[in-house]
Amino acid sequence: HELRTPLNAIIGFSDVMRQQVFGPVAPARYADYVERIHTAGNHLLSIIGDVLDVSRINAGKFDLYEETIDLRDPIREAIEIAEGAARSKHIKILAPPARGELGIMGDRRVIRQIVLNLLSNAVKFSPEASSVKVNLSLDADGVAISVIDLGIGISKDDLARMAEPFFQAGDVLTRKQGGTGLGLHLVKGFAALHDGTVAIDSELGKGTTVTVRLPRARLRMAA
Repeated sequence: HELRTPLNAIIGFSDVMRQQVFGPVAPARYADYVERIHTAGNHLLSIIGDVLDVSRINAGKFDLYEETIDLRDPIREAIEIAEGAARSKHIKILAPPARGELGIMGDRRVIRQIVLNLLSNAVKFSPEASSVKVNLSLDADGVAISVIDLGIGISKDDLARMAEPFFQAGDVLTRKQGGTGLGLHLVKGFAALHDGTVAIDSELGKGTTVTVRLPRARLRMAA
């Protein structure tokens, strides 16, 4: 609360200013400053949220709000959120084909965050005008969600450490993409809360596939 309360004030008041609720912001350069303050505030709030989620997971105090959901819904929502960043790089996100309802017991918000974290990484490390694909498959063992990109890939030395908190793969040039190194660590934690696993397959210069598998015991219906 000590961090979030002042941040919410910064974000809230800067939003009032950027919308010019009480009149124009002048000179024009101030409007740009306000926009940057608002963006930076939201980014910092997101980082704080990730750190708190990691802390709760590690302490065994992260509560799931489980219900029977159509797994396609949080996947679709995550794609819609990620499309803004993808469009800025002319990247197309390919969604899994609509083939009826796939019911599963899980936390809709958490599953959406799993897919969003994977998509954010995929878009961040993909070249412009490429594509990112989301696959959804069902077999005897359960259901798998895969996010596939054609980006820079991950070296074999880094691959084993990718899910470690705050770890960022690659050289200085790669790290300029930004981020805290918590995205995949959270994906692993969120998947484990759903009795699931995470697998990463990657090759330098050819792209990365991250697959989250949820056990068949969580399926409620599959049409």
